[in-house]
Amino acid sequence: MASVVGRSDVLCACFSLLSLWAYQKCSTHARGTSQKLWFALALGLMVLATLSKETGLTVAGLMFTVDLIPVMKRESIHGGTPNPNPNPNPNPNPNPNPNPKSIHGGTHIRWILILLVASAYFISRRRLSGFKFAPTFWMLDNPAHFAEPYAKAHSFSAIRSHPLRHPVHNLTSFPLIWQALTYAYLHSRNLWLLVCPIHLSADYSYNAVPLLTSVADVRFSGSLIIHYSDQPQPLNLSLIRGALALYVSLVATAAHVMRRRVTPLAIALLWLVIPFLPATSIVFTVATVIAERLLYIPSVGVCLAAGHFATLSLMRVSHHSVLIATGISLAATATLLRSRDWSSEERLFAAAIEAYPTSSKAHFAYGNAVRFAGRSEESIPSYKEASRLFPAHSDAYLNWGIALSNIKKPEDSLKLLNFALRLDPKAVDAYEQIATIFFNHNDPNKAVKALDLAQRIAPLSYHALNVKGAAQLTLGDTAGAKDSFRHSAGKMDHPETYNNWGILLQRDGEHAQAIQKFGVASELRPTFAQPLFNIGMSFTAIQGLDSLAQAVEQFQKATRLDGVYARAYGNMAHALHRLGKAEVAKEALQMALKLDPENAETHQHASNMGYKLTARP
Repeated sequence: MASVVGRSDVLCACFSLLSLWAYQKCSTHARGTSQKLWFALALGLMVLATLSKETGLTVAGLMFTVDLIPVMKRESIHGGTPNPNPNPNPNPNPNPNPNPKSIHGGTHIRWILILLVASAYFISRRRLSGFKFAPTFWMLDNPAHFAEPYAKAHSFSAIRSHPLRHPVHNLTSFPLIWQALTYAYLHSRNLWLLVCPIHLSADYSYNAVPLLTSVADVRFSGSLIIHYSDQPQPLNLSLIRGALALYVSLVATAAHVMRRRVTPLAIALLWLVIPFLPATSIVFTVATVIAERLLYIPSVGVCLAAGHFATLSLMRVSHHSVLIATGISLAATATLLRSRDWSSEERLFAAAIEAYPTSSKAHFAYGNAVRFAGRSEESIPSYKEASRLFPAHSDAYLNWGIALSNIKKPEDSLKLLNFALRLDPKAVDAYEQIATIFFNHNDPNKAVKALDLAQRIAPLSYHALNVKGAAQLTLGDTAGAKDSFRHSAGKMDHPETYNNWGILLQRDGEHAQAIQKFGVASELRPTFAQPLFNIGMSFTAIQGLDSLAQAVEQFQKATRLDGVYARAYGNMAHALHRLGKAEVAKEALQMALKLDPENAETHQHASNMGYKLTARP
């Protein structure tokens, strides 16, 4: 998942650059088919960039800047910058009567079309999201947006009532001022990441970058340099008034400079500021405080500025090419080393913890990656740390409980799952896991009750429906079990669902249909021995020597998949005895008794076969 997210941002940046390249070609072509084709290509690439990642829509703003640079237009008309080897011809332009309108005509039409495309995207997005434009997130994702809840959650009174106490500061005074200063500091941190990308992380959520809470914080002065608003106001007006003024002034400064002369530094400033605006939480709040992926396009502006300064300074130094090559080599090496972190989610979030050990979400994600790799016990310390850093992290307690259940600690698991429900009463996954624990420990009644509660909140997953069906089957509710299995199979083709469905049909005496369901389960998971055993049981129940022979074949397949499947050996012995193969039946029976000496079914088969067992070992 992490690698997919990373690729989408890179893809967005690539499409954005290609779109601007195509638009630049469009703006320097005379009216005609060629100009229209370049413009259509630019719009198409902008749409692809936006579909890859929403930040691609900032390309529209950069397109406007191309047309708002009059000097660049004049340079394109009159032949560009002066040639160091001037042509004797005083007019280098092959067209003796250039017409600026013929080259740059239709600018307003292009602007209208760009706005229409952007508006169509916004309308489509709102319709697909149920006309909810603002992203849905909570304090764990962007604590800076929740300044007042953050303060209340971290006050001493709130922590005293929480079972996991740890010392924090009381932040109940002037939360909006701290919010404004925090955002100011975060903007400076983004700029620092662009200039010096040393400590990188895939997660900058809760407490990775602690909020500004005191004038004694050394970061306080740095945030004042970025922007400051003296009076706290609702709806983040303090941010909008201070920060938006800063970014607009930067764009205006760049535009003013360009009216006099097109400089690489002014272009770099535009490339830095305009694509970065959506990540500032000024126009609308985003669901993250810092994200390296939002800096891909702005990084082009930084690279342009770096190249400009390198041209001015290094070209005067001897062996400047060696210095440039060294800088590029160091940057390439850093890129390759960082790319290794994205090779797996486990490695990615381990690097995030190393860079920002106070990030609750990084510890949580690392725990999930370890648990999904089958190392549940190793994941528990990560969940503990995630819940310590953010005591209201219900998902941390939920997954901690699942990990304990996986290592056979059901009582501790139930405590954590119930605590997760206290934090989030709508945590359906917690109900489903509680039901699974109850069913595995022979309490199907409580399992069904837990799943009924979950079903009132949201539709159950296929796994939960399978557990509910198995519990209903144990309780004798065949109609309810059949309905649960049918709904589970409708959500996802899962082998356990079809296996349990077949057991239900088997109990009702519908052996032909049961064999069909068991067959589907076996096809979905060829290493699943239980469906093969159940097919053998259905063939055993069907009268006839051919059915017994097929039953023996299925039992043999089950024992090849699971060499310690005692019931398969015992029932195979019984079927072989009925086929008159006494010696082979005796060997299978001995194997069944060796694997499970206390199995009552095997002892019954031995009695039916005429073997007298003096005592159970």
